[in-house]
Amino acid sequence: MNNTIISCLACGTKNRIPADKQHLKPNCGNCKATIDLTNQGVPVELSDHDFHGFVKNASLPVLVLVRLCCQLLMIWQVNL
Repeated sequence: MNNTIISCLACGTKNRIPADKQHLKPNCGNCKATIDLTNQGVPVELSDHDFHGFVKNASLPVLVLVRLCCQLLMIWQVNL
């Protein structure tokens, strides 16, 4: 999984945000200020097990890319 490292705007501390937790509105580990991840998202690889929970808790629409075979890709937007 990819991690995103974001500096807190309030105190400057660098925070590592796991890709599968970006949708949870994280707080700074040092000062507890909310970290704004707007325009900081990275692709997240999800399994059948964690897909629904991720989409359900996402504050923005989720773009889904599914590889159906070697050459064919399907993309759709999910809103719950």
